[in-house]
Amino acid sequence: MAGDFARRSTSTNRSANYRKEDRERFCVLRHRLCRENAKHQQRIWREHAEEATSDINSFWRLAKAAHKQEQRFSFAPTLHSNDREYTTATKEAALLRQTLFAPAPNADLSDIDAYVSATVNAAVNTSPTPALAPLPKPKTHGTLSLFRPHR
Repeated sequence: MAGDFARRSTSTNRSANYRKEDRERFCVLRHRLCRENAKHQQRIWREHAEEATSDINSFWRLAKAAHKQEQRFSFAPTLHSNDREYTTATKEAALLRQTLFAPAPNADLSDIDAYVSATVNAAVNTSPTPALAPLPKPKTHGTLSLFRPHR
C-alpha cells in the first residue's frame, strides 16, 4: 500500500531535529498517498454504484448513502482586485456582487415618444384586413385610438 511506502521511505527519527530533505520527501509522499487514496475511494464508489444500479432496492440504498454524507463547504480562493486581497467571505461576496451585478447605466429614453407615436398611429390607421374595405372604427381601432399619444 502507498501508506506503508510513505512511512518506510522517510526517516524514522522521531526527535525534533528532522532533516529538511526528510521533511520535504515526507510531504511529497504524503501528497501522493492522499491522491492515491482519493482515486481508490472514487473507484470503490463507482463499483458500488454500478452494482447498486442493477437492483432498485440497492439503488435507493445508494441514494440514501449519498445524501447521508456530510455537506462539504465549498472553497473560494483568495480574490485579488486593484492590488488588494479579499480573504473573508463577506468581502469576497461584496467584490463579486460589485463585479457581476454592477448597476446598469441610465437609459436614454428621449427617442421613445417618436417611436411609440409612429407605431401606434400606423396601427390605428391601417385596416386589420387589407383585402376588405376599411371598416368605420371597428373595435380594434377604437381600442388602439385610446392609446394614441396625446399631443
